[in-house]
Amino acid sequence: MQKYKQAAMSIAFLTLLFTAGAFAAPAKQAEIDNPTQARQEAILTSFENDDYDAWKENVGKRNGIGDIITKDDFKAFVAARRAARSGNYDKAIAISSELEDKLKDKIADILVA
Repeated sequence: MQKYKQAAMSIAFLTLLFTAGAFAAPAKQAEIDNPTQARQEAILTSFENDDYDAWKENVGKRNGIGDIITKDDFKAFVAARRAARSGNYDKAIAISSELEDKLKDKIADILVA
């Protein structure tokens, strides 16, 4: 597989994980009033700005994923995205592979518990 495709697949998988449940049923009126597009933009902006707190506010508090993904995990994800976007596919693949393994272990621990 070409490296850019491998990097893209890894980043896509991680993006799905990092946004899991972000658009689940709203829990309060403020979330009902916040349009989906605005939330999507806020999530993407949190990735672009390497802003874990904003990400956690928009995603992590909604479904417990914030209990699994640490600030270091988030920073690694952002680093992988940036590496892929700048064409450094080897670096993106290395970071995302390590992060995928780490997160799979965390998720497996929760499922077994």
